[in-house]
Amino acid sequence: SSRNERASTAELTRGQALTAELRRAAGLSGRNRLASPEAERARVNVTRTLRATIERIAPAAPLAAAHLRDSIRTGAACRYQPAPGGPARWHV
Repeated sequence: SSRNERASTAELTRGQALTAELRRAAGLSGRNRLASPEAERARVNVTRTLRATIERIAPAAPLAAAHLRDSIRTGAACRYQPAPGGPARWHV
């Protein structure tokens, strides 16, 4: 009986540890967390920096800034996806 009790206790402990780890790995509302907290901070900082840079460009080049606002996509990855009507080539 004592052996069975120890086995049950060990199984319960393993189950609790697994449940705790799954909760830790889940994000808001139980959704899977796609990135570490460090990666999320980096993503937020890149997005913030891109937006601030576009706003700094706007006074000198309002059309370029508008195009960049419409063409730069941020999220899990950043990408330049040219919006319709934008320049065919960039001259910098």
